[in-house]
Amino acid sequence: MLAAALFGMMLFHSCDEDLLRITEEFDFVLEFPISNAELNFEQTADFNLAEYASIIEDYSEQIVDMELETVELWITEIQGLDDMEGLEDYEMNLGTIYVSEPGAENWILVSELGMHTLPGLLDNPTALELNPEGADLLGDLVEFPPHTFSLKYVVDFEETFYELYFTVALRFGYKMIASL
Repeated sequence: MLAAALFGMMLFHSCDEDLLRITEEFDFVLEFPISNAELNFEQTADFNLAEYASIIEDYSEQIVDMELETVELWITEIQGLDDMEGLEDYEMNLGTIYVSEPGAENWILVSELGMHTLPGLLDNPTALELNPEGADLLGDLVEFPPHTFSLKYVVDFEETFYELYFTVALRFGYKMIASL
């Protein structure tokens, strides 16, 4: 009888703890205007996610876990050609995303964007493969105050057949668990 009571108390405590947690999913979208007229493109920026996602500010001190679940890539606009047919078979390497703590120089790979045709990505979000170490670091930096991180986006165009201007959009999908 005593064992059943102890088991019941442990079960209630476990359930009670889970009832006091909330799970939310949210997205953070960045856009990078790019021209392939220059063969090398690099942009580095610091972000405080609380400024972009109010949910971070709302639960700041109560966040117990933050997980980067997905990164999606797409093109929002392409300029430079009147006729997109010339681009249908033209694959471009759209670069690499890195993360670090603000002010640090130890960049960790988040994802390689890989080879794509621009028309194939136009308004067509495509999931990227995540490097677990980079995804974990990006989750950890967002989890703890001040919720800041640095991103570096690097593209090296090997050659250009067309001078193009396009905007790369990246959506970072997070899952947050917070205590109430």
